[in-house]
Amino acid sequence: MLEQEEKSATVNRYIEIIKDRVDILKQLSEELFKYSVIISTKNNITKEQVIINTVLEESIAAFYTVLTERNIVPEIQISETKVVRMLDRSALSRVFSNLISNVIKYSDGDLKIVLSENGEIAFSNMASGLDEIQVGRLFDRFYTVEAARKSTGLGLTISETLVEQMKGTISATYENNRLSIHIFFPDIKE
Repeated sequence: MLEQEEKSATVNRYIEIIKDRVDILKQLSEELFKYSVIISTKNNITKEQVIINTVLEESIAAFYTVLTERNIVPEIQISETKVVRMLDRSALSRVFSNLISNVIKYSDGDLKIVLSENGEIAFSNMASGLDEIQVGRLFDRFYTVEAARKSTGLGLTISETLVEQMKGTISATYENNRLSIHIFFPDIKE
């Protein structure tokens, strides 16, 4: 209703600030709901044989337009051998989406994705705006790097939870301004 009224430039600016804050709160509420569902259903992971190569390719394709709009041309090295694991396909897709979203927020303009035959997936990019202390906290719930606008601080926490629920590991390293996130899914027969 306020937008329909005649107002000054200052009032317009305040309205934009309010709208941005409402968007952030909405996003945080949605992420909190998703996180609470993931935590409460930790034993409800539906595992099936999943070809990691396929899910990774689909995730990259889903973000390709956004990446190119940000002038991020991914360097992709995916094993030609099918990497098959007993995983939850939608959870794996969510993990990859969260990681690529993270790259969009923090990358200096590059992205390298590597899937090895042994089940290790590495996402790396130059991120000069980070430091080792920040990287050490990336998986902490609600932690955000100040440079990331409209971030809830839950994306990587959700990724960590999902990877662990699928019996994998996830870690982050930072060396020479390069952020690397490694995921590993061992070949466990179920």
